[in-house]
Amino acid sequence: MGEPITMTLSSVVCWPPDAFAATVDGRVVLMSQKHGNYYDLGGIGSNVWQRLAMPVRVEVLCRALTEEYEGDPLVIQRDVMALLGRLAEDALVEVRGG
Repeated sequence: MGEPITMTLSSVVCWPPDAFAATVDGRVVLMSQKHGNYYDLGGIGSNVWQRLAMPVRVEVLCRALTEEYEGDPLVIQRDVMALLGRLAEDALVEVRGG
């Protein structure tokens, strides 16, 4: 295992250049070439993934999702950070800054 990935609301995240992703029945499926893990992202997870096509600050991403889904900002922030953390551990998200 490598160094732990540090991510904060100020971090900028995006797809890595070698991301392996496909859309199947409206859901994004990701494969980690690094660990052999795969993710089947539901509607909101797929939405998050699509927003990572261009580098985005985590705080801006969370704010946009809060507005779109009209959810509790702290819950959305917690869930987004957890998802991004898991994806980053499998080298499916590039994290810049911390």
